[in-house]
Amino acid sequence: MNKKLSFLLVLIVSLLVFLAGCSKKSMTDETGFFMDLDDAEKYAKKNNQDILVIITSDGDDYISEEFINEVLKTPAFAETIAKKYSIFHFDFSQKSYEKTVPPENATKEEQERAAKYADLMQTGYQFASLLDCQYTPAIFLMTKERYVISEVEYEDEILDIKAFEELLSGYDEEAAQMHQKLEATQKGTNLERVAAIDSLYKETPENYKPFLLDLAKTIPDLDKDDESGLCSPYIVVAAESKAISLFTKGDIVGAVQAYVSACDNKHIKPEERQECYYMAAYLLGSTGANDYELIVSYLNLALNACPDGSKNEYIKNAIAYYTQQVELSKNAQTSSDSDTAGQNK
Repeated sequence: MNKKLSFLLVLIVSLLVFLAGCSKKSMTDETGFFMDLDDAEKYAKKNNQDILVIITSDGDDYISEEFINEVLKTPAFAETIAKKYSIFHFDFSQKSYEKTVPPENATKEEQERAAKYADLMQTGYQFASLLDCQYTPAIFLMTKERYVISEVEYEDEILDIKAFEELLSGYDEEAAQMHQKLEATQKGTNLERVAAIDSLYKETPENYKPFLLDLAKTIPDLDKDDESGLCSPYIVVAAESKAISLFTKGDIVGAVQAYVSACDNKHIKPEERQECYYMAAYLLGSTGANDYELIVSYLNLALNACPDGSKNEYIKNAIAYYTQQVELSKNAQTSSDSDTAGQNK
């Protein structure tokens, strides 16, 4: 996976967690189901249920509108499916966005509700983007810990409770297997847990791996001597987690240092050490830092870390580009100094 894409995906997950944590009172929509993924998670954990994610566009998409009216809003749905799953419903139609704007002469309560609705719409949209939602209705199954079990392949003609129940039951075995895999990550010796986490992480589709980040980053702590031989890539995962946490707080220097410090770990392998130095340089460059010499130094460290690495040609090109920026910056400074000296005569 492209590391730039990976960083962005993990950033979205971190923002979702941060923004969701800012909301205290739960909010439900017209269907009576959670609009906040954080609330859906709490309810799922309390009742030991999976989370059913439903993404719609009411009014803008006639299939969504039919699904909401014929399935989601029915008493039968509340009596059957809603008792089996914790329901998270996100609707990003124009109808929903209008609720983010308080009415004219709004009361304080109306203003606060509109602001909260706007926050939930933002996190919901980010969440839908992370799941690569391409159409509506879109339906996903997640564990109570927010790990993706599967996308549910919904068909337009499924517009009654019985058919929808049958559709969901087709994922029961997949859900059971996911639960077994997660249970294995919490049982046995540390090395057995490491093997279980590694297996789950590798089996997970790339776009869903950011959801497993907090679990995957525990591997270096569970296997401090790298007896499994699996630690190196997860040292990068742990560094990425720390970097993202600092990045969301505006600490760019700390985020860069998280990657650089990971390179000192005695269990990190050349390819992963190169990745960390490269990401340190990438973060500096992507955030508008003009310390081009520092960027070049990290890129050189990345190149030297793995002389036969697959990214070396790309890194060499980046070094050439930032070396040129160093020279341009020096020339600009020299010209500025000359102009200043001339004005002072």
